[in-house]
Amino acid sequence: MVFSYFPEFNPLNIEDELASKPRVFNAPSIAGFQTGNPNGYENFVWNSNFGMTAFMTPVNEQFNPLPTRVLYVWKDDAHYSVYSDRSQNTLMQFTYNPGTMAAQEALLTGPAPAGPPPPPNSATGFLINYEPSGSSTCIGGSQFPFPQEPPTWVSVPAVEGTIQATISNNPVLAPNTTVTIFSVLFPPALPNYPEATYLWTWYAPQNASGTESRPVTFMQSQSGVNVGTSLALADYYFCENFQQPINPANFDIPSSCSPQTRANGLRRRLP
Repeated sequence: MVFSYFPEFNPLNIEDELASKPRVFNAPSIAGFQTGNPNGYENFVWNSNFGMTAFMTPVNEQFNPLPTRVLYVWKDDAHYSVYSDRSQNTLMQFTYNPGTMAAQEALLTGPAPAGPPPPPNSATGFLINYEPSGSSTCIGGSQFPFPQEPPTWVSVPAVEGTIQATISNNPVLAPNTTVTIFSVLFPPALPNYPEATYLWTWYAPQNASGTESRPVTFMQSQSGVNVGTSLALADYYFCENFQQPINPANFDIPSSCSPQTRANGLRRRLP
């Protein structure tokens, strides 16, 4: 089950509220909200060369929202040769948070095409913590088993991406636009998430079919309060599909990600 909350406040007659009478439930009326997929939108497909910014909000009250930048590239089979040809770099700034960490980077790489042996560092993930001095520490492999997902990730069968509702021209939630609300299945990931959980994400269609869509927000409904910063909500702000290829240097693996860390990397192919 997936929940999205739309708070709405109306004045009440306090005398009526205090009176001893049965409570009456009033069905919510949300402008432009429709359950299901009345417009027949298709699942979105990420652009293969884009960047976006976001505020990552933790449920852990000790942390403030993290200004975040995401870079994503996914070259097709014919143009793939090195791990950086399929990579995602999510850089979270800790400027407005306590502690000594300056930034945290999730560097994810995608699987190589089937056939030749995959290049080193493909289909793996690294989580890198940066100190103000520029030094860093890194975990990877079985400690961070999250390789990059493909542009069609929401349509991977195991994800079960489904449009549960749409909102059109709501003055607060979707002014002068339409958003689709997707439910997304997060598979088990030990040790923090031994069971699958549902997440939800909003996308604003940019074409008639919905395959080109702009991310609006993303939420994990069961974020562990004591798991890292306990990231739960991403509010996307700026998104751009680049004409020029992203510089591969943005996906360099720092020296703190030792050969031992890389050797323990989880190698898997998406279904």
